Amino acid sequence: MKVLKVFLCLLLSIGLSACSRSEAVNSTSTNSSTLSGVYLTKNGDVTVYFEIPHGMDIEDVLGQHTSKEHKISINGEKIIEWRTVQSGGTVCISGDRALYAPTATVSNVSGSTPPSWALLTGIEDLEPLDPADAEKLAEEYGIQLYFNGEDSSQLITDSPIDQKESESVSSAYEVKDYYINDVSNSFSDGYTVVEASNLDNSESGTYILSTDGKMAKAPAYHISNFYNDTAATQLDVSAQFSGYADSIINAKGEIVWSMVDEESSIGKKYFSNVDSWSWHPFFRCKRNEMDLYQGYLPIEFTVDSFDYSGNLVGIIDSSGKWAVEPTKVTSGWNSITDSYIAVANFAIDYSTGDVITFEESGNEREIKLEEIENKAYFKKHDGLKFDYFAEPQGFYDEQGNCVIDLSNYNLELESEFNDGFAVVNIQNENGSDYLIVIDTKGNVSAGPLKNEGHGQMSEGFFWSENGESGYFMDVYGNQLGNQTGSDGFDFSDSRGWIYDQEWICIDETGKRVF
Repeated sequence: MKVLKVFLCLLLSIGLSACSRSEAVNSTSTNSSTLSGVYLTKNGDVTVYFEIPHGMDIEDVLGQHTSKEHKISINGEKIIEWRTVQSGGTVCISGDRALYAPTATVSNVSGSTPPSWALLTGIEDLEPLDPADAEKLAEEYGIQLYFNGEDSSQLITDSPIDQKESESVSSAYEVKDYYINDVSNSFSDGYTVVEASNLDNSESGTYILSTDGKMAKAPAYHISNFYNDTAATQLDVSAQFSGYADSIINAKGEIVWSMVDEESSIGKKYFSNVDSWSWHPFFRCKRNEMDLYQGYLPIEFTVDSFDYSGNLVGIIDSSGKWAVEPTKVTSGWNSITDSYIAVANFAIDYSTGDVITFEESGNEREIKLEEIENKAYFKKHDGLKFDYFAEPQGFYDEQGNCVIDLSNYNLELESEFNDGFAVVNIQNENGSDYLIVIDTKGNVSAGPLKNEGHGQMSEGFFWSENGESGYFMDVYGNQLGNQTGSDGFDFSDSRGWIYDQEWICIDETGKRVF
């Protein structure tokens, strides 16, 4: 492969490889690895910083010249992969960025030193790469080399990873270069997860997509909604049950913390003095079957020690810290709703972050959870809740007062307010399905309109089925734009999704965004 041979030819230029340049010239591979920097210390030590090309991994770049991968965590936060290069040195990988030091060995992996530099120690007695040789390599093979300053022995004090941190987002994949084959859900907190392939179908995968069209590679398939730039995901693909979250990632696809990785496992640190322990996730992040992620992830533990043998449940926040430390539970009663996470004897209220405790016996638990649920519901749905069984039927406020009387309609199914409007399902006297749109005063803004299926009102729009196709409608019953399709996701973050041979994203004017 051209990338491998070119990279090893670079090592030849500093006296480390016997690769011939003629071999690289004869290669027909079209992939290439851009060397983003050659960093030199004042002692002439060399560290090569490069980016792994899209659609490739480190094996494609270094082939059989690397050992089995190892993974470590720096300060329990960032996961770094490292491999020993047979021709000498160590390569460290973080995402699609890598650092290579020809004579480095893995030694210090702790402290405040930037992660990759902490790994690359023991560099000595190397002749620095001559910038003139670098220019020849760039001209001959199309490699781009960037030097900090004209003096090849200049001391570089900043970490390459830190220098590139701000560029990593702006240089992410662009959705305009891809087809969107599948969408996991509506946007949330500015992000969603998609399956995408590039325009010539030579590369495909799971990506985290932002509303501005930037994409980052996702480390897993099952990923929850995003909340405060983080999401729950399942990294352990060998787990017995698919789609149960064991880790938290950020919007760049980087691991914030994980139960899977031994070095970063919060459980391993907490139960370091326990004779035997295991963990069991029960938060669903499976596509189409996911719990609403609100910055908290519960984990159940089974421990066996002299002091206690049994089950505990802990709740970890999005930063990897305990919101609720592992607490003894006497039953396996767990419940996750859009408003709270509850176990046998305590719950965490999403709206406040407060931990609510209660007795397992009696009805105290039921009463407190219902209070949390009702409070959250009224706050989310304009202070109104539909009651199908009340007299009269209609929408009621939190105090139980009827605000909108709908008893004059033949109502079918329940409804809810979102952003000041609700889609209400009704039937005519012959039992045919129609809908109306009302505001919080009960005024009808649209309808009756034929109802062949619809989504919830969200940000002033709702998905409406029309035979074999559908489209978004506004609160006045007008079609939004001209785009139609066979399926759609509710509007969120000023974006709506429509499927028409591919997934198409539109804005609140109906214009296609990507």
